[in-house]
Amino acid sequence: MIGTKRTKWVMALTGLCVVAFQNCGNMNALNPNSKSLSQSSRFQLFSDFGQFAGFTNPNSWTIGPVIYGRNYSVGMPLHPSSHPEGWSFDITQAPSSVHYVTAACGSLTGKSELVLKYRVEADPGVVLYPTNFPGSPSILSLYFQRAGDNWSAAGAFESFRWYSPLYHTPIRLGDYELAVPLDANWTAILTSSAESNPTAFEAAKANCGQVGFVFGGGDGRGHGVSATGPAKFIVKSFEIRDAGAPALTPTPQQDQRNWMPPSAPTQGPSDVNPWLANLCSRFGFVFCN
Repeated sequence: MIGTKRTKWVMALTGLCVVAFQNCGNMNALNPNSKSLSQSSRFQLFSDFGQFAGFTNPNSWTIGPVIYGRNYSVGMPLHPSSHPEGWSFDITQAPSSVHYVTAACGSLTGKSELVLKYRVEADPGVVLYPTNFPGSPSILSLYFQRAGDNWSAAGAFESFRWYSPLYHTPIRLGDYELAVPLDANWTAILTSSAESNPTAFEAAKANCGQVGFVFGGGDGRGHGVSATGPAKFIVKSFEIRDAGAPALTPTPQQDQRNWMPPSAPTQGPSDVNPWLANLCSRFGFVFCN
């Protein structure tokens, strides 16, 4: 008898779990006239929720890149720290530098834009500058990377990393927001752009493995920045917006965006010297843009 009752309780609880799973994320679940979500939609809801939750967890983000065991962000912790407004990390003086800040990500197909809300705190007069080219302005760009990249930038791998066509330069103290549409003319490592190589761009979005933002200037978008004194970079939110989502309401912070004009002279789509990159690729060197 006891075994029969226990079996009934287990079956009842299992049924409740199934119903909860079917209605998870459906704001009309209590409406008897609403239609239940399809199986693929339910899994997409769980995937989107997990992805969003990961972006708020500092341990889900990596300060790197870490390539074949070497972390190119010298003197930096592997992960950011928790902060009352989100998460953060310190940017200190050279030889320390921060290059890439990324998190695992699924497909970007059907997504509309990447949005980073952040604040830079430091004493007045502290400047963030490209580590390799202190005389050049610092650059903060949004970024995503196709899964399976070998970091060589050779052949097909030239179009595995993509950098936003809109970016903040120089990186300044204060609160800012950087939002870049995913249908804009993003640029790859050397010569490809979303317009010149749409097949590679769409493939990278469909097979996205990492997403985030990068620091650089001078010789590359992701070649790192240092600070002339103690500085803190606070991420208030990072968001992947769905296609069809309402446009962001303009804010005073958005009005302070300092976009690099599209006509600004560069050494390639991502401010990289193509001759140097091709030379490195020929000899099998890792090319970290």
